[in-house]
Amino acid sequence: MFVVTAYYSPLPGQRAYNMGTLAKEKRLQGNGTHGASRKPVFDGMMAAPAKYAFGTKIQINGKTYTVEDRGGAIVPAGKRGYAYDRLDIWMGHGDAGRLAANQWGKRTVRGCILNS
Repeated sequence: MFVVTAYYSPLPGQRAYNMGTLAKEKRLQGNGTHGASRKPVFDGMMAAPAKYAFGTKIQINGKTYTVEDRGGAIVPAGKRGYAYDRLDIWMGHGDAGRLAANQWGKRTVRGCILNS
C-alpha cells in the first residue's frame, strides 16, 4: 500500500495557480523541468522516498511509474503520520497538468514494486 499524491510543472501564463502565483507554485511543485535524478520530466515519472533507487518501477492501477524524483513531503511510512510510503506522480505541464493533479488528489492505493 502507498499514499499517492500528484504534482505538475507550472508554466507562465496559466489560467490559474493553486498557490496564486507562478513563483509560489514553483516553490510547492518544483521548477518542473527535471527530477532529482536530473532526467527531464516525463509521463510516468514518480517521486518516492530515498529508499527507492532512481529507476525503480512501481505499478499502480495498471500503470507503471518510474522513480526519478524526490520531494520534501515524500516520506517513508512512519514519518509525518503516514502509515504507508508516500509517492508523488508527475501529471504534466501547465493547466492540464494542474487539473490532472488536482483531480488525482491524495489516495491510498495498492501498488506493486516491479524492480528496485
